Amino acid sequence: MKHDNPFFFGGVVEEEDFCDREDELNSLEKDVLSGINVLLYAPRRFGKTSLLLASLKRLKNKGVKGVYIDLFPVSSEEEFLNLYFGAVVFSLEGSVERVIRTIRETLKFKPSFSVNVDSEGRTSFRLDFGRVQKDKTFEEVIDLPFRYAEKRGSKLCVVLDEFQEIYRLGLEAKLRSAVQKHSRKVSYLFSGSRKSILEKMFSDRREPFYRSVKKVSLNPIGEKEWIPFIRERFERTGKSIPVEFIEEGVKLLEGHPQGVQEFFHFLWEETDKVVDRGSFLRAMDKLLETEKDTFWFMWEELTNIQRKVLKLIAYTDGVEVYRRENLERFSLSANSVQKAVGSLIEKDVIERKGKKLVFQNPIVKLWLRRELNPSVFP
Repeated sequence: MKHDNPFFFGGVVEEEDFCDREDELNSLEKDVLSGINVLLYAPRRFGKTSLLLASLKRLKNKGVKGVYIDLFPVSSEEEFLNLYFGAVVFSLEGSVERVIRTIRETLKFKPSFSVNVDSEGRTSFRLDFGRVQKDKTFEEVIDLPFRYAEKRGSKLCVVLDEFQEIYRLGLEAKLRSAVQKHSRKVSYLFSGSRKSILEKMFSDRREPFYRSVKKVSLNPIGEKEWIPFIRERFERTGKSIPVEFIEEGVKLLEGHPQGVQEFFHFLWEETDKVVDRGSFLRAMDKLLETEKDTFWFMWEELTNIQRKVLKLIAYTDGVEVYRRENLERFSLSANSVQKAVGSLIEKDVIERKGKKLVFQNPIVKLWLRRELNPSVFP
């Protein structure tokens, strides 16, 4: 009997493809029900969107209506308002007729807007406003969830994913001024993948969102959660995997949610009946080959010193990077390493965890070891 590959990656993971995160889901549920705003940080491709959508699904069962907004494609204030407006009204009502009725009943002002339906049947709204009323429109649109909650006597949760785009657009002060008045009726889950920007937004006392949220960093998934998840998927598709290969794969990928799913997707493909060393190495080759273009794009954006420092971090596993023999091995000075590390953290390529420097995506470290200069690695 032919089976489909049981490991999924590259999109939103839900239902049976979702591994663990029970503690995080319970915590988010409690925070939202208590009216607490949360900042959820995770590197790209770490499963935060899947977690947020799973959280909204759970909250719906508790009577909390949810709105999910991905800010990544937004490039102007007008785009932000249109996206926010459309997402809110459709999430709350679902049909054009009910949306229009809600707008009339809920908003203090009566916006001029058009309704568009694309070739795939997806409906979107476009607000029309002049320069004079832009600030008023901004405030009224951001207040829409709160006014809806007040009128309906219900509780709402608004997810703003890739929230660092608000900083790039310079809208923090206007947005903070609006949402801080929404009390416990509307909870906000702010989420993003640019740690350096998010830390500035929420930890710098000069910024509008300073100390306004509970901060949650999404951690890798542990080995004890991965082992039964991976073993069960091999077994129900007529294959088997010795536990040592699960442990090795999870360790190499450092529990990175998409990285682990992607690697074991390839390992399942390379395995006929039982995983062995040959299939394990072929799967790793396929993983690195698949990700090569993405990493070359990142690599081309770096200076020569930054490239050397990444090799240094991969070689030392992020510890003792300033040790003399390590610096000499890569012809670097302590001062140049210090400057490059700061730049690489700002670029969200690496981050500090205690006294250790780690790659935000562990596949980058594997790629450096295998592809760039394997002769320097034992």
